[in-house]
Amino acid sequence: MELHIEISDELGAQLLRTAGITQLDVDKDEFALTAIELDALGLAGTACGSVGNTPFDLDALNLLKLAGVSFVVAILDKQLRICAMAARLSEKDAAALETRITDNGGSLRAGTGPEGWAIFESE
Repeated sequence: MELHIEISDELGAQLLRTAGITQLDVDKDEFALTAIELDALGLAGTACGSVGNTPFDLDALNLLKLAGVSFVVAILDKQLRICAMAARLSEKDAAALETRITDNGGSLRAGTGPEGWAIFESE
């Protein structure tokens, strides 16, 4: 099932800035700016953290589901590692997800984004 989500220019631009990449990098297929359903999120790692990390375990995915999240918007590199990510989460839930990801060997630092989005940076 393909996910068709319109990513606002503002959200896309903030994710690009957060990841430290340009639209040209995306256009050259070095990175992808995409929406990811939670079922597929378990396959992704984070660009920073332990090598080969897969931090989106059942607890992390359940946290997102309980918060009403059905997808995230992310910038992925070619190895399916998240460089930056956005999810519609409260500040409290974003902090809890950051902790869960860190506990699982990944690295996503939570911050605030446009229009109720939490922005995460892999650092």
